Amino acid sequence: MSINTYPNVPLLDRGLIDYDGIYPNRSMLKIFGRAPDVDNVYVDAWEGPTTTYVFPAAAQQMSVVSTSASDTSAGTGTRTVKIYYLDANYAEHTEIVTLNGTTPVNTTATNILRVQKMHSASTGSNGYPVGDIALKNTGGTVTYSQMKASRNTAQQCIWTVPAGKTLYLSQWFSAAGASAANHFTQVILRATAWDGYSVTGGGFLTVDPLSVQDGNVVQPFAIPIKIPAQSDIKVSAISDGGSANVVVTASISGWYE
Repeated sequence: MSINTYPNVPLLDRGLIDYDGIYPNRSMLKIFGRAPDVDNVYVDAWEGPTTTYVFPAAAQQMSVVSTSASDTSAGTGTRTVKIYYLDANYAEHTEIVTLNGTTPVNTTATNILRVQKMHSASTGSNGYPVGDIALKNTGGTVTYSQMKASRNTAQQCIWTVPAGKTLYLSQWFSAAGASAANHFTQVILRATAWDGYSVTGGGFLTVDPLSVQDGNVVQPFAIPIKIPAQSDIKVSAISDGGSANVVVTASISGWYE
């Protein structure tokens, strides 16, 4: 398939409109993330404890834990979370895990290779998590997804194309700002792919860069960018000072089929 060929996608609808039932093989994609403190080193757009997101090196069982005892099966905070993941064969799955406060609860799945997203599936009277809820390896040393207190969704602009699918990116967005204004920030859409092909051993390549200073930019793609199966994508940011303290948000839109 050439990079300019998009099966089942009429010209007027490329990346803009989806009608239920017309494109049965298409799944729409919208992911978003937030980096709460960007200085002059690269930071990935997620709310986890590390500046660089760590992808699992192998399929594994994981565990979910909160920093609050109120996030439990009968608590006032989040009671259950839903995890969207890819297995060792990059096939899509979901699992709902019932929380037990500050005690880690293992997933039933033992072959999680990529974590696509996580959100609250049920809550108590608060309607949101009381503590930070993290999905970690069973040893508790690496975090793969994290929901901050009072937010029902893990904000991470990180995603992997499932097996047998092709992702078409139609648009992305970023906003950046800090309490001390006038900090220039470069926000970069990155992938382990280039020109529609996977790149093995080449790390993350720049797909599209944006320059933002106390504002936001929406970047549509007249020709959607093709990302092949099993490729990882993410958004990273870097600002212009060691204490810039820039907050960056980002989102990616498109579809895969």
